[in-house]
Amino acid sequence: MPWLEQVQAGEWQGQLHYHRDAAKAGWTGALQVHDAQLAVPGLADPLQLASARAQINGARVDLDRVQA
Repeated sequence: MPWLEQVQAGEWQGQLHYHRDAAKAGWTGALQVHDAQLAVPGLADPLQLASARAQINGARVDLDRVQA
């Protein structure tokens, strides 16, 4: 699961769906994360999030409503 591999701590809730057909396969979903710690390439220390909303569409993850 892309992106969640980078979450080192915290809680998440929401829905994830895996789609697979002849043309395409991948994850979609909407999650709310709380007290999360994420490893971000290029940053020395993990990113600390009090809360955020994640929209997942394949390899793309959009975060909004971020509170650090």
